[in-house]
Amino acid sequence: MVKIFILAGQSNMAGAAITSEIPEELKTIDNDVKVFEDGKMNHVIYKDRFGPEFGFAKALEELMPNEEIVLCKTACGGANLFYDWNPDGVSQGEEDSYRGPLYPKLIENIKALKKHLATEGKKWEFVGALWMQGERDSIFEFMAEAYKTNMINFIAKLRSDVNSPEMPFVIGKIAPRKFDIIKGTFNHQYRNQVRFIQDELGKEENVLTVETIDLPQSDNLHFDTAGMIELGKRFADKIML
Repeated sequence: MVKIFILAGQSNMAGAAITSEIPEELKTIDNDVKVFEDGKMNHVIYKDRFGPEFGFAKALEELMPNEEIVLCKTACGGANLFYDWNPDGVSQGEEDSYRGPLYPKLIENIKALKKHLATEGKKWEFVGALWMQGERDSIFEFMAEAYKTNMINFIAKLRSDVNSPEMPFVIGKIAPRKFDIIKGTFNHQYRNQVRFIQDELGKEENVLTVETIDLPQSDNLHFDTAGMIELGKRFADKIML
């Protein structure tokens, strides 16, 4: 039985960590852990940049030995939950260059994975979802105010669509630190509101949160290589509780 984890979000899920900076002693990944992205099955390290999937996969090697695992990943930098990830699949916003609808893309990637596994005669189960997103929604007050409701709806719809009503859902809390010296304000001025909501979401059924505020970043927004590896490990620790 193939264990499927869904990975979704914006740029810190897509990943800005640099593959060439991974310590040599860590680069070997169990061949039973794969990443399915853009409709294709790949090794966990297959690009020059990576997200939390690497640290997550490394931790799963110890936490779930002898299991065949697929990380089904769909991510897009700068994408908000209010419009872009809205499960209605049609919402559009004028606040930035529209990046969606991304929820249908996520579902199509999941369908493609199931088809791929079926052709190999394999069965599967969805055992968890990882979410690293919210930075974009912390720029706009109306998005921040709607974040809890939108997140609850997103989680419910995803669980329904993969027919896994109790699937654990782990949220990585946002940690943007960009400060505009000219304006004298943080670029993500509603970041604390979104972080608070993410903690509140951790009280929902089978929803957990991961703290990230202490992780090192490369540009006060994106986690660097060490930070991203640690983020993946923290996701694994939470989801295996």
